Amino acid sequence: MVHFLAQYLSGCFLCILISGCVKEPTQMDVLVRVVHNSKGLEQAVIYVEDEATSNPSIDLSNYTRKYGTDAFGEANLALPFGDYYLVATGYSPSLKKYVTGSVTLRFNKTNQFTPQKITITTH
Repeated sequence: MVHFLAQYLSGCFLCILISGCVKEPTQMDVLVRVVHNSKGLEQAVIYVEDEATSNPSIDLSNYTRKYGTDAFGEANLALPFGDYYLVATGYSPSLKKYVTGSVTLRFNKTNQFTPQKITITTH
């Protein structure tokens, strides 16, 4: 009887351990592309403010996160589910000045399996 109880309890513990390892996703992987005149802006900077659905009207240096783009104007971001306001700024060789664009994002469990590709158009 003791042997049976030990096997039963170890089997229950194994089931709990395995079920505890299966976790729901808590973040989204997002490909952000910063463009100006339909061309990617290399070395642009993407500023991300968490829990914001509109321009938070704060200095860019105070934003929660900051990412740089590659030679194609792209950056891969891993963001927890939530609301975000993104601002991108970069140098436009054609205009010979810095340009800026922005977008709001909302990620939740309903769109967790949809590949996220966001374009920020600068002006």
